[in-house]
Amino acid sequence: MNTRVKVTSAISDDLELNPQYFVTLPGILKLVQILVAVIGMICVSPPLSWFSRLFTFVIAICFVFTVLLIFSYLVTLTNVVFPRFNWLMAELGYTSLAALSYFITAIIHLSLTCRSDYKLSLEYYGFFGGYVAAGVFGLLNFIAYSAGAYLLALDWREVRAKNAVAPENLPSAHQRG
Repeated sequence: MNTRVKVTSAISDDLELNPQYFVTLPGILKLVQILVAVIGMICVSPPLSWFSRLFTFVIAICFVFTVLLIFSYLVTLTNVVFPRFNWLMAELGYTSLAALSYFITAIIHLSLTCRSDYKLSLEYYGFFGGYVAAGVFGLLNFIAYSAGAYLLALDWREVRAKNAVAPENLPSAHQRG
């Protein structure tokens, strides 16, 4: 059963709605990333320290870019906007950078939240548990983005292998002249 729906627009005739993408593992991972980011933003709110602001910044930036990716897959924008651009490599780079950013900021956030001087003030105001939960959700999103980067790397490898020229098809040195 084909669930793609052709969309007519002034932009392009190549736009299609593709809700079937969100049944695939990469689509499910993107939805999980968004859900975990929302929960993390709720837990770290309000960001009272520099490290919680840094962590919130990473969550917010990754949230925006992932929502844009979700939208582009939903309406197949990658076929319309710069069709010759290497979207797979760009998404692999973004997803890897997002995973690394989540890991670094979650570790900083958790380690400084549990430091005695911050811990006492956060416990006093009732934010300690939420901040720890936010750090844990940050690590969960690191795992989700890492899994997404791994799947994209596998796709990139497959595309490279398909585009590679087999050695037996190359002209030998004496045939080239």
